[in-house]
Amino acid sequence: MSADGTATLTGAGKVLGAVTAAAFIWALLSSGATWLIGADRALAIAGLDGAAPRALGHFSRRSGTPIGANLLSGAMATLVMLLAFRLSAGSAERYFTIALGVAISTTTMAYLGIFPALVRLRRTRPEVPRPYRVPAGAAGAWVVSALTTFWAGVATVWLLWPGLGTDWFGATGDPDASLPAGVGRAAFELTQIVPIVVLLAVGVLFYALGTPTRRRAASDRAHATGDGGQ
Repeated sequence: MSADGTATLTGAGKVLGAVTAAAFIWALLSSGATWLIGADRALAIAGLDGAAPRALGHFSRRSGTPIGANLLSGAMATLVMLLAFRLSAGSAERYFTIALGVAISTTTMAYLGIFPALVRLRRTRPEVPRPYRVPAGAAGAWVVSALTTFWAGVATVWLLWPGLGTDWFGATGDPDASLPAGVGRAAFELTQIVPIVVLLAVGVLFYALGTPTRRRAASDRAHATGDGGQ
């Protein structure tokens, strides 16, 4: 151990440390790839359903991957990376903290719409078979939806504003101490809020661009049920 308290691995410890670091990097890479694959396919299906431009629903005949969604997510990821690197002054540690915050907060924000859907679907589509059931009927659905939505909301708020509450109730904590080292409050909030605002705006735009697909699907259903000639 050095004079400043930093441990230095040697021999077998150095080898095990390298193996552990490689395994950790591989776990992060595979987890990120899994998230991206799932998100891209969801975006492609949204294009097919009319909640996004139809072009995003194009799948490769050879590999089965959603080409349009893959290209779009790659472009958006590159823009967010450049913004985060710019505001983090090129620090890999700061960039990782900022980018991770955006990734997690956007996920928890999505849950704010997903969890309450349980109650609505119980009422509007009770006949649809589902592999998982929440017991206790409507009361159970309300309790589960309320609890999960509440904690998703709490997580979202604290991710967007680290340190919130540290100076409440007479406490003397500094909220900015929860920020990444070397990143000010204004710079951090820009890296979190700007991407979210852009994503929300893109979502609204995509829904508007998906209008022709929704109208076509409604027309097809009307003809299939014999209402087209009414």
